[in-house]
Amino acid sequence: MTMIIPPLCRAGRALVGLSQTQLADLAGVSLQTVAWFEIGKRNPVYATRRALEDALAVSGVAFVPEDGGGPGVRLRDSLSPVAEARKVIRGKRKKMRSA
Repeated sequence: MTMIIPPLCRAGRALVGLSQTQLADLAGVSLQTVAWFEIGKRNPVYATRRALEDALAVSGVAFVPEDGGGPGVRLRDSLSPVAEARKVIRGKRKKMRSA
């Protein structure tokens, strides 16, 4: 795994449709930690950055290492059971809103 940087955190979160609050909950950190990290206001300790990266990975984000074009994120080929469950729940919420 690469060590997460603010742009990858924002991009990964957007890719899987997580809010900052949801990412903070999944990673076990405060909302303020996520928000400040994403804007570059703070540089969290290794364990916090690892927790953010792990939470995004469990949610379906794959981190692409720098290969001359810079690091990036993409969707994993297969989602974890947690990510699959989250996808099902989102679908049910959308159906309930439209009903």
